[in-house]
Amino acid sequence: MAALFSALLALMLLVSVFYVNSQRKRLALTGRKLKFSNAQLHEINSKLSELNRQLASSIAKLGESNRVKEEYIGRFMGLCSLYVDKIEDFRRMVNKRVKNRQFEELFKETRSTSLKEKELDELYTNFDDAFLHLFPTFVEEFNALLIPEERIMLTDDGHMPVTLRIFALIRVGIEDSSKIAEFLHYSVNTIYNYKARVKNSAISDREDFERRIKKLGAQNND
Repeated sequence: MAALFSALLALMLLVSVFYVNSQRKRLALTGRKLKFSNAQLHEINSKLSELNRQLASSIAKLGESNRVKEEYIGRFMGLCSLYVDKIEDFRRMVNKRVKNRQFEELFKETRSTSLKEKELDELYTNFDDAFLHLFPTFVEEFNALLIPEERIMLTDDGHMPVTLRIFALIRVGIEDSSKIAEFLHYSVNTIYNYKARVKNSAISDREDFERRIKKLGAQNND
């Protein structure tokens, strides 16, 4: 009887050991799966954080882009209205000169380039004022990219010289040198020379210069 009881105890002990080992293996497997799941969750969270960062950056850029567009559309509409009035005034002047047979005076009026130069000056002044209003730290940040002796300042009346204006155009998305040349009434080669001279004065990689220009002043428009 004692032998039978001992055999039963041994069997129960064996079953218990088998059960405990089985549970230990199951727990170990569950632990490995949990560790793997946690690693995957961490990776997903990292990717989600990066996506959120990119989304926030895209929203900020979109907001900046919309603000720039709104500012310049408003300026553009105002200038269009102004130039329509100027064209009408010019038409009336021509009509009056012709009616009074003042052909010599009319010839002098239309031969001079002073009117064109005056209108261009007004156009560039409007561009400068709008740009510096949108990006008030642009000049400071732009100069921080250049060696000290080659830094470029605003003119005495607070406007941008040609070099700054070229890179201001790049900042608002006009990157093509031919379009910049057309807007500023310079040759394409002259624009290239201006850009090359500035890039040669850059503190760091000149090949990356224009990409950095496109980011200047972004924090002011978030």
